[in-house]
Amino acid sequence: MNPQHLLFFACLAFVVLVYLAAEVLLLRLACRITRVNPRTVFRSIGLVLASLFVGAIAEGALGWGVERAYSLGGFRDKIWEAGLVGFFVGLPMHMLLISFLHAKMMRVTFAEGLSVWFVDKAMKLVIGGVALGLFVALLSLQRFAR
Repeated sequence: MNPQHLLFFACLAFVVLVYLAAEVLLLRLACRITRVNPRTVFRSIGLVLASLFVGAIAEGALGWGVERAYSLGGFRDKIWEAGLVGFFVGLPMHMLLISFLHAKMMRVTFAEGLSVWFVDKAMKLVIGGVALGLFVALLSLQRFAR
């Protein structure tokens, strides 16, 4: 194997591990905020992996179905709209699936799983918004610096 390939895979593995660690930390923080017992770290890791897998399968199938319906309906020029519709239709489905999964894997009630999902999503949205704001600010500073 080429050393460049090895370096690429090592960097990819590092990025994936950092992402999974952030997901686990956010999940455990959401559990603490909602006063739900987060159980063990290994159960949290399993829940994050299961959530990513189940969410990806369900949202992928739903997105494919919505895009297929748009194509069969003759709306090929508005396929971007199918992605938007798929997102908004998929959000409640994702909420129900992941909350149910959380309730079963962490042995809590569905309402507690739902509250953890809401807090977890809210934290991710805030982090994403702050990151996007910083990115836009840096681009603006770069443009005005010329």
